[in-house]
Parts: sequence; structure tokens; C-alpha cells
Amino acid sequence: MLSDGYMAIQSCVVETNGSVVSALSDLRADLTAQRRVLVDTAATLGLGLVAAGAVPLSVPLRCA
Repeated sequence: MLSDGYMAIQSCVVETNGSVVSALSDLRADLTAQRRVLVDTAATLGLGLVAAGAVPLSVPLRCA
């Protein structure tokens, strides 16, 4: 059986598109602003946010 914590991470994926930028500092500013909106919105709902470079979409126990 999967833990409730694992299921919570799997329950919602948010994908965004960033602005076209020409400098890494601009990319950082854009991503930071977008994440701040998401964090603040999630907090109003009593939720937290997990950022991942690779989305964990597979269920390990089912892959065995």
C-alpha cells in the first residue's frame, strides 16, 4: 500500500511556461515570480508545494 504522503505528491502536477529571456538572471526572476504566485495560492488552500526537476509520475511499487 502506498503512503498518504506519496499519494499527495502524485495528486497534482502544475506545468507552466516561462517568458522568452536572453539572460539567466531574467530566467531566474521569471521563475521566482511564477513560483511565488503558486506558493502563495497553495498556502491559501492549506497546501504546500514540491518542486521537482523530473516529475515522479511512476509508482515504484507497481514497476517491480
